[in-house]
This record gives sequence, structure tokens and C-alpha cells, in this order.
Amino acid sequence: MLLTKEKVNIKEILIYTVIIIFLIFNFFPVFWMIISSIKPTGLVFATPPKWIFKPTLENYQFALGGGSRGWGAGMFQFFLNSFITATIVTISNLAIGAYAGYGMARYNTGGSTLPLVFLVGKMLPPVVLLLPFFLLIKNLGLSDSLFVLIIAYTATSLPFSVWMSWSYFLDLPEEIEEAATIDGCSKLTLLTKVVIPMASPCLIAIGILIFVGCWNEFLFASTLVGLKARTLPVVSALFITDEAILWGPMTATCVLIMSVPIIITFFAQKYIISGISAGALKG
Repeated sequence: MLLTKEKVNIKEILIYTVIIIFLIFNFFPVFWMIISSIKPTGLVFATPPKWIFKPTLENYQFALGGGSRGWGAGMFQFFLNSFITATIVTISNLAIGAYAGYGMARYNTGGSTLPLVFLVGKMLPPVVLLLPFFLLIKNLGLSDSLFVLIIAYTATSLPFSVWMSWSYFLDLPEEIEEAATIDGCSKLTLLTKVVIPMASPCLIAIGILIFVGCWNEFLFASTLVGLKARTLPVVSALFITDEAILWGPMTATCVLIMSVPIIITFFAQKYIISGISAGALKG
């Protein structure tokens, strides 16, 4: 009996050791980025690394002030560009995705082919769509506009929201909808007052994933728009100059970029947990 307990303890120790190593491997770059953002400029790449130092906010001041080139005078505008774009894309995806997913799940719209089409659309790498978007925007004269990013992000993320909504609506019990229909609910009222509230945990989780994806997107934002519609991820790359890479201000900007999705996820975590729990109960 004692030998069995020792074997169980050794197994648990090995499991926890692997988990700890995995967490260290994944979170150390984030930790290093945060530490580098508050280090004095000369200590960012000191050899050996300096773990004891006097923290400073000069990197954040430099980043928010735009350094010597003055492009950061509009840092708040770049933040608004990112936030407005991600918010509009999230709302439009949830609205379109919920209606399309419900229609596919309850009325078999498109049969078994349409869900497959959306799945294939989600599997396409965004870089494949970059050149068609670029040529279309150039011909329409819509360059350097947030509208360009909103259209591009909506087109690339919509297959995901439709597919996820469809798969969730398939598992929702139809008895509640039938009871609401007997009570006189119209189809629109049924969707907005009954179905959407039941699916809110899933929709919130989808919205968070879409928002974070748009907030962190770099490829389209660096190619399709210019200075006026520039977003924060593109701004962070401007610290790579011909003379040097300004690691301190760059890491400070990256910390600012990272903080917004973390804050949103923190306050919405109860909805994510509810969605996971609901899915487990249905399974």
C-alpha cells in the first residue's frame, strides 16, 4: 500500500513539474518584456542580465511622446484607431454570425455545404487575401481609412463567428423555443429575447476572441492603410530604426497593447466559464 502511494506521489510530482516547465517556457517572454519596459535603456541587454535595478518609466514616456520623430504625438489617436476598429468588427461579427448561425442550425440553411464553406474560409491564411484586398482598395480609392480595416477584419473573422455560433445553436434545446412560439413569440422576438440570451456565454467568448485578434493584427494594418489609420501594433514596429532597435520603448508599447485584452478578459471571465460549463452540461 505504501509503495502504491509513493508511485502516485511520484506521478503527481512529474505532472506538476512538466506543467511548471511549460508555464515558465510560455510566460517567460512576457515577463522579460514587462521587465525590459521598466529598465533603464543601458540595462535592457546587459550581460549578465541585471535583475536588481531601479525601475523607470522613461520608456513609456518616450513611447507615448513619440521619441525624436514626433509620430507618437498621435499615440492616443492610434489607440482609438485600434479600439474603434476592433469594437466595430466584434459587434458586426456577433450580429451577423448569430443570425447566420441560427438560420443554419434551425432551418438548415445551405444544407450541409454552407457550414463546410465557412470552415474552409476560416482555414484560409489571411495572407492569401492580402493582395486581392490591396488591389480592391487601391481601385476604389479607400486607402488610409479605418473603413478598410473594418471590412478586411470582418471578412476574415466572419467565418469563425458563423461556424462557432452554428455549432452552439445546434446544441441548444428546441423545447424552449417551441414553448415561446406557442406563447405567441414572433421569430424575431424568439431570437432576440430567448435564443440570444441563452447563447450569450458563447457569443461573449466569440466576441473576446475576435476583439483580441483584431486588436493584435499586424499584417493588414501595416499594408492596407497609411499614417492616419495606423494601429498600435504597427506603431510598435516603428521603433525599429535604421540606426538601432529601441527595445525599451518597443516593449513599453507592447505592454500597453497587451494590457487591454487582459483587462477585458479579466472582467468577462465569468461569462467564459459559464459558456464552458454550459457546453460541458450539454455534452
